[in-house]
Formats: sequence, structure tokens, C-alpha cells
Amino acid sequence: MKRRIFCLILILLLPIVAQATTYYVRHTDSCGTCGDDENGLTPSTAWITIGKATDTMIAGDSVWIGAGDFSGETMVLSYKDYGSWTHFIGDYDGS
Repeated sequence: MKRRIFCLILILLLPIVAQATTYYVRHTDSCGTCGDDENGLTPSTAWITIGKATDTMIAGDSVWIGAGDFSGETMVLSYKDYGSWTHFIGDYDGS
């Protein structure tokens, strides 16, 4: 009986577990004028600033940053889960 209750609780809590999200930043946006208005979830809908990514990311998320020169300053703060890291990955070939 205890095992069934444990399994039921586990099944009910599974949707609550956060999934890590992968974001993309590219030097130019896909539509030419979208800027950071895209969702950043694919290379074709990438943001154009690293700041947008750091403002959106939570612990456990990753961002692939395309080739190019990016200017500006940003600060990475993640208060949601101290056990997870945010990842910044240099994407030199744009894939």
C-alpha cells in the first residue's frame, strides 16, 4: 500500500519538474527587424542580444551564441535552483 501511494505521488509530481530550455542568440535576426521579439527557441527565431537570453534564462537552461561581435554588459542571476547551472555555448558555425 505504501508503495502504491509513493508511486502515485511520484506520478503526480513529475509534471512539476522543470525542463531545461535551450535558447539561441545570433548576430542577425531571421526577419531583419524582429530583434529580440522572437522566442529565441530555434536558430531561425534567435534573439540578437545576449542580454535578452540572460534576462530570460533560469537555472538549468542553455544558450547557444552564434559567431559575431556582441557588445554590452549583462549579469547572470539565477535564484530558482542553486543546484543547476546555466550554460553559455559558443556556436561558431551557426548550427
